[in-house]
Amino acid sequence: MYLYRDIYINYILTFCYNLDIYLNKKVNMNKIYEQYRKKITGRERFTRIAERRVNRILDALEKLGSCSNRRNYDYSNADIKKMFGKIEKKLKETRLKFQGTSKNKKEAI
Repeated sequence: MYLYRDIYINYILTFCYNLDIYLNKKVNMNKIYEQYRKKITGRERFTRIAERRVNRILDALEKLGSCSNRRNYDYSNADIKKMFGKIEKKLKETRLKFQGTSKNKKEAI
């Protein structure tokens, strides 16, 4: 986790340095941004974004779990089945998207 954070910070510092050059020497900012984007590999971008999104999902599930307190909330077993049925359906759809992309890459090779 810290490795990716260090890489990200390095890119930000590089970007800020290039921004300073832009402000002082009027360099083409689009060119600098393209150079910055090229430095980040697809793997680094995936890791950074996926980690953030997974953490948000886990936080949301933690909050959902706090709704299980019967003293504060009134729900039935049908409500629970419906709720988790939707979550599991979406999870399966998302997993199939990832499996589909890896199959397409193997077939293309």
